[in-house]
Amino acid sequence: MPVDFNESVKMATNAIQHYHPDLVMSLGLNARSQAIRVKKIGINLKRYPKDNGTWSFPRRIDVSGPFLRFSSLNTVAIVQKIRESNISVQQSYFAGTYVCNALFYQLLGYVSKQNSSRKVGFIHVPLLDSQDPEGMPLQTMVDAVKIAIQTSLE
Repeated sequence: MPVDFNESVKMATNAIQHYHPDLVMSLGLNARSQAIRVKKIGINLKRYPKDNGTWSFPRRIDVSGPFLRFSSLNTVAIVQKIRESNISVQQSYFAGTYVCNALFYQLLGYVSKQNSSRKVGFIHVPLLDSQDPEGMPLQTMVDAVKIAIQTSLE
């Protein structure tokens, strides 16, 4: 997905309409993390990076939407199952205020408006171990995401 507030949502909702999945599990990079982070809440805030290296003041993603949207996934069970595989993982409540959160928040809203039983989740992954010595091997991330998907579909 492009790191773009509008295009990422457009691409994701188009894929949902085309494929009709039971579960939508989005992934994003959190370069400051050393663990898999399973998100629970999309927050109705976004910030933009400015040309001078600072960030904009937070603005609402959807002026008429609720401030918080909660994933219907059992994130505690997902974290527990991933941890049982000796993978570094944390329960995390917010996905920040950048594109990852905006995508998560809007996908939760999209599914809600469709009155769908479709489940939506979001996972932040760390840098690869080839990018940072404190990072995580790609196969470990893949294994964690597979566990999250399997647990969510049970």
